Amino acid sequence: MTILPKRISWTGFILTTSLAILCAPTSEAKAKSRQPPGTFHLPICQRPKPDEFVFGLVGPGQDATDDFGLQNLRALSEGVAPDRLALFAPAPSTSTRHSSGKNSFSDPLDAADALKTLAARPQKTIRLLLTGHGWPEGIWLGTDKKGEDRWIELQDMSDVVTQARRAGKTVKGQFLTCFGGSFAEALMPAPGLAPACGAFSTLPEKKAEGCYEDRSESRLDYLFAAAQADECGVKRDYREVHAHVVARPAGYDIPMLSSDYFLLYGPAARWLGRQARAPYPFHSLMRRLLPDGTVVYADLVNSRVIKALRGDRVLPPAEVSIADCQEEAQDVEKACDGVHQSAFFLHRSISEAGWPPGDCLPILRLAWNQNGSVSSATFAMAVEPRDEVWDPEASSATAADFRRDLSIDELLLPIDGLKPEARLILARLLPLFQDDEHGEDLARRLEELAAQAQAQDPPRGQAMRALIAEMRRRGHAPQASEQGTRFWGSWLKTTLIELANENDTDEENLDYSRLSLLISVTVAERELHEEARTDETARRLVADLESLRACERGLP
Repeated sequence: MTILPKRISWTGFILTTSLAILCAPTSEAKAKSRQPPGTFHLPICQRPKPDEFVFGLVGPGQDATDDFGLQNLRALSEGVAPDRLALFAPAPSTSTRHSSGKNSFSDPLDAADALKTLAARPQKTIRLLLTGHGWPEGIWLGTDKKGEDRWIELQDMSDVVTQARRAGKTVKGQFLTCFGGSFAEALMPAPGLAPACGAFSTLPEKKAEGCYEDRSESRLDYLFAAAQADECGVKRDYREVHAHVVARPAGYDIPMLSSDYFLLYGPAARWLGRQARAPYPFHSLMRRLLPDGTVVYADLVNSRVIKALRGDRVLPPAEVSIADCQEEAQDVEKACDGVHQSAFFLHRSISEAGWPPGDCLPILRLAWNQNGSVSSATFAMAVEPRDEVWDPEASSATAADFRRDLSIDELLLPIDGLKPEARLILARLLPLFQDDEHGEDLARRLEELAAQAQAQDPPRGQAMRALIAEMRRRGHAPQASEQGTRFWGSWLKTTLIELANENDTDEENLDYSRLSLLISVTVAERELHEEARTDETARRLVADLESLRACERGLP
């Protein structure tokens, strides 16, 4: 039976489910490894160095799916002196004893206190390996004797890492948990701090390998796949290993490095996404005619009414309240990302009090007070068949209505309150792909972008090329597209937006999602270098990016 931490909402529980831990690879996956079946060893170049202290954690599990996390810890600890290890894993269900008869793992409930001692370690480098139950709040350590849930929260990790770096320790991490990319904020460059960097099995909004319901195919955990890909040569570069994992055909993860986070979520994203407005994404600005003749223009990203008109009169701003949040709705077109019924997850966290989660259909009540007379309407924040949507390239009567009733500013999306990655994608990336390119034309255009990426970051460019080639290879099936590739229409626009939501990754869009991440990072870097020509802040950000990459080459 799955234990539900008390602080997690039922919505968060539904999102992550009882499978929110890493799965062991199937026997088929193990057979493909260079290691003998049933064993897992890290390559020599991935094993801890003599001047490294290792902090490893496997959170509590309910079934055999956390066994692979335990294998990760064991592989990491091979040949390492006990005084350079702090390993935590549950007992007795998964912390089986070594052949020596000794249990080398401590209780995960003690991990938070042990983490605080990292700055005092004599070793020059701190190495972190976190696997197990990852949640948006952090790592769940289990329930103590009082029945209270214990955590390593994001801020706790950030504080400890900062203390260690201030003490001159280089911090390198592998975060193989659901929402693991959230921990990247603790590893960002800052004045007076020693270097830090990390690899993450998945994005801040995503579940990790083994946490999805479909287990019909063999899937590979990030560390397992990285171990298979590593050649341990003299010129070995971990960024090449990571790129191989990103481009592999099997697996649900959308892996990222700390430099990817820096560009798409972190300091560079906050700098590049500082514009106040951006184009509206697909199906996120709509016009609806109410039964009483009122015309309402609605912004689905910010879940707000832009303007309401009755006849030729502009109504005063509506008072808005939430009436309901439906998980399913009939006759409603999916908005913004082509997947979800509301786009406003780009704006608000699911945990924000007073608002429904971003993966449902918000039903709002709009009320207008005119000269003491109140009129109201129930308003579903999604595109319905009778609605009209804004298409800036159209010359139709619908587009003419939008241009007549709304000002130039009202035809642009306010992005002041959006997440950094959403601001960056909407302001810098979406305008590049507003056209209707598809098939071979789009594939060639993306290959040109991959060539640009390869000039700045060869492993990333190679990963982009590999994904494009894979999509071409698998795109010749009759159902793929008339153009004979898996590239069509507005897929890029929708998938880029999908990176900013925290729902399940659609298995059919895995290649798209991985490629979209790489494209987003490539465009962000290109824009950053462009601004660095004339702006000192952008130049400092470029220097910080290079310091991250220098650290990443020596991962893990």
